[in-house]
Amino acid sequence: MAHSLFSISLTTRQILPFYEGSKRRIVVKTERGTTISLPWSVLQPYVTDYGLTGSFVITYDAAGKWKEIRKL
Repeated sequence: MAHSLFSISLTTRQILPFYEGSKRRIVVKTERGTTISLPWSVLQPYVTDYGLTGSFVITYDAAGKWKEIRKL
């Protein structure tokens, strides 16, 4: 299956607009340089008291749509 890797580091202040509802999607750049727009809801489970930090892998289905996201 196809996959993409990316890393992200956002403080609690930077993610506040997502919780306030003024932003609904987050744009990340993969290690290969591809830009991906994801719904905030897929990354929300990984938020801690310190923000959102880590490396993630996105797996795609045969149609090229994201199937799952997993923190590494």
